[in-house]
Amino acid sequence: MSSRIPVIDLAPWLSGDPAARAATAAAVDTALSRAGFLLITGHGVGVEIREEVRQAACAFFALPAEVKQRYAVSVGGRGWLAKGAEANGYSEGTATPPDLKESWTVGADQPIGDAEIDDFWFQPNRWPQVEVPQLQPVVEDYLARMRSVADEVLRLLATALGQDA
Repeated sequence: MSSRIPVIDLAPWLSGDPAARAATAAAVDTALSRAGFLLITGHGVGVEIREEVRQAACAFFALPAEVKQRYAVSVGGRGWLAKGAEANGYSEGTATPPDLKESWTVGADQPIGDAEIDDFWFQPNRWPQVEVPQLQPVVEDYLARMRSVADEVLRLLATALGQDA
């Protein structure tokens, strides 16, 4: 048994060619049957946008703590978590010291109309509009592109399982 994680190139799937799509779906089925994991390449989200996100994030994290504090949230919220604000080891029931990292959390923020779901899953994102104005547009662009990739992967997974895309 191979210990390598299979790599699936989405480019043939995205080409629209029926034979290429069928071959990609078969490769996904094999990968998930054997390894249970896969790595996706050829998704069309270029390194340039990822680098723009990284640069904007670095600009935010370089701000003084008192400025970042304006965007502070509690664990589970959308915004900034200072070093020591969370301890991820607790998620496994292990008493651990606080994490030595800071985080910026964003996500989908378009509510679906169910208050119970919206309040948790579609919280508003908090953006440092004045201090790092490029962060919001570049991250929202990246999130939209990755949402498209995720939707396409779901269609591919459905096809790999013999379902309608």
